[in-house]
Amino acid sequence: MTDEEVHEYFTGPAFLAWFRMGNVQTWAGPLSDAWIDAQHDMQLLILARMRQFGMTPVLSMFAGHVPPSIKKYYPKAQITEAADWAGFEQKYRTWILEVTDPLFNKLGKRYIEIQTEAYGTDHIYNGDVYNEMQPPTSNTTYLTESSRGTFEGLLLGDPDAIWLMQAWLFINERSFWQDPQVKAYLAGVPNDRMILLDLFTEYKPVFSREHNYYGKKWIWCMLHNFGGTPGMWGNLTHILRQPHLDRGARSENTMDGVGITMEAIGQNYVMYEALLEDRWRDSPMPARQWLNDYVQRRYGEKIGKSREVQNAWVILESVVYCAPTHNVSYIEERPCVRDWSVNDKSFERLGARNKVFKTNPTSVKGNLNDLWNAWKLLLSTTLDPLGAGSVDPFNHDVVDLGVNVLTNEFTIRLRKFYVALKAKNLAVLKTVGNEMLELITDMDKLLETDNYYLLGKWLSDARSLAGSNKKEADLYEFNARNQLTLWGPDGNINDYARKSWSGLYSDYYYTRWSMFVQDVITAVSSGKQFDQNAFNAKCLSYEKSWQKSTRTYPTTGNGKTLSVARSLALKYGK
Repeated sequence: MTDEEVHEYFTGPAFLAWFRMGNVQTWAGPLSDAWIDAQHDMQLLILARMRQFGMTPVLSMFAGHVPPSIKKYYPKAQITEAADWAGFEQKYRTWILEVTDPLFNKLGKRYIEIQTEAYGTDHIYNGDVYNEMQPPTSNTTYLTESSRGTFEGLLLGDPDAIWLMQAWLFINERSFWQDPQVKAYLAGVPNDRMILLDLFTEYKPVFSREHNYYGKKWIWCMLHNFGGTPGMWGNLTHILRQPHLDRGARSENTMDGVGITMEAIGQNYVMYEALLEDRWRDSPMPARQWLNDYVQRRYGEKIGKSREVQNAWVILESVVYCAPTHNVSYIEERPCVRDWSVNDKSFERLGARNKVFKTNPTSVKGNLNDLWNAWKLLLSTTLDPLGAGSVDPFNHDVVDLGVNVLTNEFTIRLRKFYVALKAKNLAVLKTVGNEMLELITDMDKLLETDNYYLLGKWLSDARSLAGSNKKEADLYEFNARNQLTLWGPDGNINDYARKSWSGLYSDYYYTRWSMFVQDVITAVSSGKQFDQNAFNAKCLSYEKSWQKSTRTYPTTGNGKTLSVARSLALKYGK
């Protein structure tokens, strides 16, 4: 294959994770030699440090995904187009080499040999053949041959190889992966040569459904977050307790550790720290006791022991971190008309959506006033002599909680907007519409106080990877913008990785909501029905143009967290 064919096969940097899982190819690429060389050098540094620390690196393996151009060189090879994924058009779809084709073993062996020459090996390799993609048949004999053939290709390159695989496919495609299909697929690999990541154990454990993976080792994982979306949620008591219950007899001693598998960091640190720390304990620790220690580590002993901080976190543990409620912000989704009943009181509860996990059937206990009370406690001036305003994690949490409070305030106004639209009350539409836009602007002011809530830093970091190459820097910025917004050429997974970031609020989200408010008011003023389809097309045009922009945004926070937060609490407080 030519270098051009190889480069065009890869996605852009922001989508390489899904490329490696066989979901998509080519989109937002190509990758340059400079990128590949830089990643190679970084990989060497990472591996050296991991091994120095006594960690066991996991490298990749050949899972059958190939570029379509390989057909020119191996015209007789059994290569088929994978099923549609997320609506990506054909040129972005992946191709799979049939595991029974002789070429599979050849490529599997050579892949490991070249990788080992470059990076050495610790004999554990990850590979996902059917991640969010159905096999061509549910025939159990075929499924066993598929996994066996994949593993045999790996063994030819490393006779001591162990296959590490995500078990996400058994959740995502549950209708396909019934018990006989799961058992058959796992049967193709010896029990001591495969480890499974039970990817979503805190919500949808597979091990208990599939008989502890029929004797294979598996890892208890907390997925918790998709796309790195913002919001405060998590079942703290559950994750401090359940791994202990699952570790022994329930797993028949097949559970081999714990892990965190969230799709992005930068949110809900408390959940991830709790799970990883709990692995070193022999018995569960009460959530409130754990939080008492956590806030002292996070803010410092004096601030952490203060009555205000302790009481604030008691509230959060009681009404937010008691059951996984996904506090999704409608601000960060493309606007649309929703039919919310006038008598619907769910908007007063702790989240734009209340999604309670089966692991804890208890619904959310609090309401928005509880969040307000917790935020006001953190904003208390009695913490100023303790130096709270100079503690970065404290300021970070003040912003985080404040955004969650104001997100709910926006939802309340949005409901009023929908009710006014149904009643065709033009005066209320104008008043409430302006209030919604003002809230977005004010939330951006709060977000821009902290370094970790800035779109500008995200984009600047992406561009910096290209050095002085402007064309490459523009491509990396496009990747960074697209992942946060359209996630694909036409909004294939639109707003999947949305963020509560300054810059996104003041620009991207504000513009969409301003367009929406104005179009609704225009429709009502002219006696017409609001046309959602026409708005979606108009919005998509704006969204696509935003992807190609190179507008700059602040890259450092202004450090005014407490003063801005207090002014907003005074403005919107109950």
